[in-house]
Amino acid sequence: MKSYNTNRWLFVLGVLPVAFGFYSARVLAAPADDLSPTIAMEMKTNTFIRSDTTELPREPRYWITPEYVHYWQNTTTRLPQLLSIANGADTAPLANFYGNQGITWDDGNGVKLTAGTWIDNEERYGIELCGLYIPDQHQSVAFNPLPGDVDAFFTDNHLGHAPFISENGFPGDPASNTSFQYSTEQYGGELNGLAHFVDWRPEAGLRIEESALLGFRYFGLKDNFSSAYNEPTFGFFYNDYFKTINNFYGANLGGHVRVEYQRFFTEITPKIALGVTDEEVDISGSNTVAFVPGPNGFYASGNKVGNHSLSNFACLPEITVKAGYDFNDTVEAFVGYDALYLSAVARVENQISTQLDGQQMAGFSYVPGGPADGSPPFKVMTSSLFEQGVTTGITLKF
Repeated sequence: MKSYNTNRWLFVLGVLPVAFGFYSARVLAAPADDLSPTIAMEMKTNTFIRSDTTELPREPRYWITPEYVHYWQNTTTRLPQLLSIANGADTAPLANFYGNQGITWDDGNGVKLTAGTWIDNEERYGIELCGLYIPDQHQSVAFNPLPGDVDAFFTDNHLGHAPFISENGFPGDPASNTSFQYSTEQYGGELNGLAHFVDWRPEAGLRIEESALLGFRYFGLKDNFSSAYNEPTFGFFYNDYFKTINNFYGANLGGHVRVEYQRFFTEITPKIALGVTDEEVDISGSNTVAFVPGPNGFYASGNKVGNHSLSNFACLPEITVKAGYDFNDTVEAFVGYDALYLSAVARVENQISTQLDGQQMAGFSYVPGGPADGSPPFKVMTSSLFEQGVTTGITLKF
């Protein structure tokens, strides 16, 4: 997995809307003679006037843009070591089976829908609504013990952070198995006001437009992680469930630049939203020892069980670049690139702690001196999200 300097991305993406605003203000304040003797720049009116004074018809009033989104996440967080292989009653792992690694999320696929309209006859001001949905990505892994070996959960002694092995299998029992599953889902929406204030037509076939946007943005991210140990011969079952829900709410500021030449066009849209991320963590579990059910799981035990929440100030910069072809006044098609960064989120892999209360591990043996005096208080762990992707879609104008 590649590593990225997220602070650098945050600075670059965050400064783009500000730079765009200063540039536009300078252009608007400049005398026409300073721009070019052949450029006619005006506020939007019922007609657009080129330097040759040819009148152009007013543009479509409404637009709708469905898009296909293909993205990938770049994670810097790691799962703790969760499953090892041991021999008999060994108190040290012989090999790591699962954990001590970052979650490698598969590429995601989703949809994005944008719709808008100009609200005045001069088409200077408008509103635009945008929605995003990327459904669940599921991944799972399962392990069976090797002959003569047992799977071993790996925990920490929170007093000295010494390796601490709890056996969870019987040598060579083919019926026992340990499995892990995780998933992630994204969704969001924006409602923005638009101000279309620059329309340059320096020559036939060339056009440059600039708009500003201001509004509200919501972004949601949900992760799930579960682990299950099953030993049906002797009736041992352990289940852990971890879920994180992140809801970002913020004020949205940005701009939009479009350059057309003949029927080809390119667009760039930098935005930044400032607000709050509400981070929620739900942890639950269950166990069965010798066919007798009981509360708590293995990692989901002690004071970690329950609902935990935290709110953090966050910023969400995003930049979108598109290039396409305008078939006619009604239909255009494009491909694009999008990058997004959210400074505060609770990812599920950060909420799994291997510091356990040894007194609650019924049916498991553990190294003397383990954390039998209780586990430390649970704390919601915050990290960041950076993702990028490609899009393709069409815009319908009428």
